[in-house]
Parts: sequence; C-alpha cells; structure tokens
Amino acid sequence: MMIKISEIGCFPKTIEEAKVQLVIGSRILSNEGIVDSYGHISVRNPEDPETFLQSRSLAADIVTLDDILVMDFEGNVLEGPEGARPYWENVLHGRIFAARSDVGCVFHGHPLEVHPFTVMPDMPPLPVKNSGGVFYNGYGYYDSPAGSDMTVKTVEEADDVAAALGDKWAVLMRCHGVTAASENIPQMIVDMIAMVQNASVYTDCLKMGITPKFCSPEEGLAYRTSHHAEKPLLRAWEYYVRRAKRAIEDIRDM
Repeated sequence: MMIKISEIGCFPKTIEEAKVQLVIGSRILSNEGIVDSYGHISVRNPEDPETFLQSRSLAADIVTLDDILVMDFEGNVLEGPEGARPYWENVLHGRIFAARSDVGCVFHGHPLEVHPFTVMPDMPPLPVKNSGGVFYNGYGYYDSPAGSDMTVKTVEEADDVAAALGDKWAVLMRCHGVTAASENIPQMIVDMIAMVQNASVYTDCLKMGITPKFCSPEEGLAYRTSHHAEKPLLRAWEYYVRRAKRAIEDIRDM
C-alpha cells in the first residue's frame, strides 16, 4: 500500500516516507513556480543519516517515486534505477549535509525574484515581510571561480558553497541562484516561497524609492521559531500539498 503524504508529518521516519515527501515537495516547487526545468531538492536519509535522497536528473514537475536515488555525501550513487544519471550539482547537496548535521533538506534553484540579489553582495533580500524573517541571520554569498560555467560540480566547489553558507539557512550564488537549507521538506517549501515573496516585495520597495524598515533579526528568529512549530508548519505544508494535487493528476492518490 502506498504511503499517504498526510500520514508522514514533518519528519519522515523511513526511506519510503522520505521518498514520498521528496516527490511531493518537488512537485510543489514546480507548481508554485519556485523551480522550472532546473532546480532540485534533497532529503537526508532517515534510515542512514550519512546518505541522502534525490531524484535522478529530471525537471521537478515529473519526478516520481521510481526516480529517487540514494547517494553518499560526495555524490556517488549507492542505490537507484540502473543507469540513472544524477543532477550535476548533486554534490552540492551532499557537502552541505556533510557540513551541517542540523540540516535535513537542501534546495538549489534559480528563482528570478531572488536573482537580482545574487549580483548585489552588499544588498541581500532582507526581510520586509515577517515570513522573510525565517532567514533572520542573513545570507551567505558565494562567488564562482572566474571562467567557470558557475555550476557546482566538484567536491571542492561544493565545500566552498557549504563554507559560504556557514551557519545560515541560505547562500546567494553570484549570477546563478540560491542554495538553501532546512530541517525538513515542509520547512523548505514554506521557506522558499517566503524567500521569493519577500524578494518580490523588497524589489517593489526599491522601485518606489523607499528605504524599508526591515524586520529585526530578533523578530525574524521569533517568526521562524513560532512558524516552524509542527502545527503551523503542517497547516502551510498541507495547503501547498492540496494546491499541487488539484493541479497535478498523477499525485492525487499520494
């Protein structure tokens, strides 16, 4: 019998639950416009925390349970469909899991609303919405090596991104996109939607010539703490699950 997403809660307890949550999370990110043909998430394996799960190299809108790979923290495929090719940047996910034991989910993508801030290292998308306060301690900044195509394909490059992330929950990548970390997939969905919405509102403020009065780090931390509690987090997660199921026929039974 297929595991239902409504039975899992915030933290999957088995690899099968993690796979279901990963598929649904991928579809939500696509449905909400956070990713397009590129962009991906991963989840730490609840049965073996020194490995992680991620789809093979596919657009997020078509990821299924049969596409999930198990990998080590250097991006080597340990389990999955024969011949399945992982994402180029799978090692980016692995090295963040290796560096941060508090991280259960990693996102990498290229939302256009956030992109202007990737080329302005002195102007990160500070919180002008209280929900943007989930990134209360700011953003790391990663500048790709000169002459590269700016994708992160090696352990050394991925370690540099993880170092730029540090103890923060997101790192902006020059002319490229953003990589974010969270404790679980529901958090990641809610946080990335908040990041994109906040960046959009901040851009509107700049267009109006306004100097915003930002949320303080203390206010942001208070918001993150209260809204990452299980009840409010599941309320938001279940809302986005319902939206995705209404829009995408092949996940309606999950």
